[in-house]
Amino acid sequence: MNVVWAREEGTTPGGEEPIDWLLYTNHPVEDLDDARLVIRSYSYRWRVEDCHRAWKRGRCNVEATKLRSYAAVKRWAIILIVVAARIERLKHLSRTTPNAPASIELSEFEIRALIALKYEDKPFDGPLTIGRAVTILAEFGGWANKYSGKPPGAVVLGRGLEYVEPAARLLERQARARAR
Repeated sequence: MNVVWAREEGTTPGGEEPIDWLLYTNHPVEDLDDARLVIRSYSYRWRVEDCHRAWKRGRCNVEATKLRSYAAVKRWAIILIVVAARIERLKHLSRTTPNAPASIELSEFEIRALIALKYEDKPFDGPLTIGRAVTILAEFGGWANKYSGKPPGAVVLGRGLEYVEPAARLLERQARARAR
């Protein structure tokens, strides 16, 4: 067992307490690089927790399954954890790199579906960023920023994806049919 003590000094945002972590690990800690790896790994814990929450209680609600066999529940749970991870990735990208192109996470057909559903016959001044794409998904899922003041969460993003995916699949099928 090894211990890494991480204390934030001089970088704490105003009004917040500095980070002060005492981390126990079985990872070898021989030097500063090893300690940094332990700290960085622990910093991802919150993202893992968010994904688990989206999987269990969020849009995925894995525990509400009515499946009976272990094999069926296992397959369904695996599918839902992938969905939860994707929702959390969208959330993360929109908050950390909002000006990146939407194509870093969304397919060509998902982007086309988002634009068609949002802008209908109005002209769209592209390209679509991941931040704007996530905002549109959240709006389709019922998010109203003017009321909450918070960034969109897993539930509204899941509902938004559920709304957009049929249109994206249709556009993809049409493109394949035209290509034949």
